Amino acid sequence: MTDRTIRETESTSVTPRRRSRALIRLSSLVLGACAAPPSAVYYREAVEAFRAANFRAAYRASQKALAETPDDPKIQGFAERMRAAILLDEARSRIFDGREREGLKLLARVRTFHAGNKTAELWERKAKDQLALRLQTAGQEALADSDPESALESFQEVLTLQPGNE
Repeated sequence: MTDRTIRETESTSVTPRRRSRALIRLSSLVLGACAAPPSAVYYREAVEAFRAANFRAAYRASQKALAETPDDPKIQGFAERMRAAILLDEARSRIFDGREREGLKLLARVRTFHAGNKTAELWERKAKDQLALRLQTAGQEALADSDPESALESFQEVLTLQPGNE
């Protein structure tokens, strides 16, 4: 090496600050290699996303965790709950938008794999009541417009949604 190369090397030599940064990076790599298995990391991400009410991200992370450990009942249960949460959230959104029939279809999907889901039952009741009220109004308007056939259709559908409503 020439004197010039030595001087350049010394001028770009490792400072204490660079050395500590390098040690931190190296230790994080070593610790990362010894860290929890990927399924635990994904599960932790799923729980954090759930706490932030980001159900889709929670579901995606739980699916990644399941891919790593498909037989883990804790992760399986969590993934199923996230799937239900996504469907319930979609149903709620559609019901608020006045698209009750779409919401009811989503709620039916939830109830196929969570038959006793109380939240789904409550939203189903709300959707049916809301739809029945709109149909009842449509039936009354049809009667006022001298359209008894449309009125009868509307009132029959109200009775389907709310048996005993008279």
